[in-house]
Amino acid sequence: MEPKEIMKMFSDKLPQVQGAFANMMKNISESSTLDARTRELVMVALLTSQKSPFGVKAHGRRALDAGASIEDIISVMSQAIPIAGIGAIMDCLPVVYELEECNECRNS
Repeated sequence: MEPKEIMKMFSDKLPQVQGAFANMMKNISESSTLDARTRELVMVALLTSQKSPFGVKAHGRRALDAGASIEDIISVMSQAIPIAGIGAIMDCLPVVYELEECNECRNS
């Protein structure tokens, strides 16, 4: 299941909670001094440490859209290893290859 589909289910089943979450994310983003590429790469690193392939896929896609490369994404994921262990990157790395295939299709 794709992140957009899961977020739609979240919105359908818990609309108030999803709305509050969306507002929080918007406020954090708008108050950040970081550019979109850096913000999304930070999110990828944090989500890797949380062992969240869903989150890595969603924010990895956003990072690519903001100008990051697949290599940038893998690099920030590797930063989570000392904190979360090798298992964190192993859980999340497969979705990066999905992103890479999707990104190559868009660039063809």
